[in-house]
Amino acid sequence: MTHHILIVGENVEQHEAHFATQFTVHKVSDKPDRDAYIAEIGEKIEAICLSGGANPRGDKRLMDRLPNLSLIATFGVGVAPGGGIFDMAEALKRGILATYGPGSNSASVADLAMGFMIELTRRFRYFDQFTRDGKWAATDKKGGFTATVSGKTVGILGLGNIGQALARRCAGFDMDIVYHQRTRNAAVPYRYVSSVRELAAACQYLVVCVPDGPETRDIINADVLAALGPDGYLINVARGGAVDEDALIAALTNKTIAGAGLEVFKNEPNVRTDFFAFDSVVLSPHRAAFTHESTLRMRDMMMENLVAHFAGQVVPNAVPGFEDIALATAAKFAK
Repeated sequence: MTHHILIVGENVEQHEAHFATQFTVHKVSDKPDRDAYIAEIGEKIEAICLSGGANPRGDKRLMDRLPNLSLIATFGVGVAPGGGIFDMAEALKRGILATYGPGSNSASVADLAMGFMIELTRRFRYFDQFTRDGKWAATDKKGGFTATVSGKTVGILGLGNIGQALARRCAGFDMDIVYHQRTRNAAVPYRYVSSVRELAAACQYLVVCVPDGPETRDIINADVLAALGPDGYLINVARGGAVDEDALIAALTNKTIAGAGLEVFKNEPNVRTDFFAFDSVVLSPHRAAFTHESTLRMRDMMMENLVAHFAGQVVPNAVPGFEDIALATAAKFAK
């Protein structure tokens, strides 16, 4: 008899057939009455698999309706202590294990951050339109000069998996690499500075790679943007909450900074229309992680966690803080 799992969210549902090779899979997105369906299957469900935009999310109300739930598996690398797609505090209180896929999308996100730097500096969008509009032929001009990325200084805020992947790419462009986080990493050769403001003042590209949380909320503020200066670009591939958007819009309006590359926003998917007015801003709808390669790695890591859990093994990727529950549930299922 296979274990029953509930999959919720577009990005995990696209792998329904893969999960069905090992488990009995249920989903709610195609059900006209989701509440009625959950009431019908609730007692069967032993694990829920969630991805961004999950409806319902893994909150107390859903947990109440799944009395045999022992695992919440998330499709991605980040978890938000104060919210997100599941309620961490409630899961911990109930002894429900939570897993994730750390490092699965680092290469893809780092690629996008590098792409933002190149686009903002070399202005591919502008030159593409210039060529399509026939301005080269009409004027015998080539649209003006840009600058090089090579040789510039990049400041990386948060040198985790994504930050280090980005640093390796920047090294290939002969860039000077500076970083800041709460503690210095003695294992890397890059220059460490002791504050976000000092980091901004030292670089032409300030790339935000920090996790979500109260300590990173609005960590990029007016003071930091002023230190970045009129030749500097802000790039955010972390979480929208890390940037004070009022301060950023003011900095763009006043040309306090040169421009920005934004993958994430505070009120997704409702991006502030103020950003649309700036040619110096490049926008992306929070899709950095979702290349084919990263998505398959997330899928495989989720499957590895599910299989280990129900085999009575310690899961390879428990969410930080759930390690004791991982040991306890492994012992339970091993019996």
